[in-house]
Amino acid sequence: MILLGEFTGRFYQLEQGKHLTERDQNAALIHKTFAEKNNIKPGDKLDITKDGRRVTVTVVGIFSGKGEKPAVLQSDMAENHLITNLAAARRLIGSQQLTRATYFAENPHQLKSLTDRAKIAYQTSIGKDSA
Repeated sequence: MILLGEFTGRFYQLEQGKHLTERDQNAALIHKTFAEKNNIKPGDKLDITKDGRRVTVTVVGIFSGKGEKPAVLQSDMAENHLITNLAAARRLIGSQQLTRATYFAENPHQLKSLTDRAKIAYQTSIGKDSA
């Protein structure tokens, strides 16, 4: 299961459906307010476009809550966030570059294994480890 800091920090709460998992492809979570205003429910498909690139995702969950910091712009509002899996996001932005990743380990002894798996999965080097 993939949990963002907003969920583990309890800023966001899953209201319907499920969280994203490693097995999900072209899946997304959307905010409850956005879902209600657009009559969207889990199982519905959304077409997302950016700079001429298009990705179709299936809504697997609906979340509620506000971000950690007050939103200054409408695009910063939690209600306007769409959370998707990495592969869909990369296709949408047209790049394989990974700018940020957050991992959680239930046990500090898992950190080395987790870091090694992340390096292999994303074919990258990790510049700074922190616990």
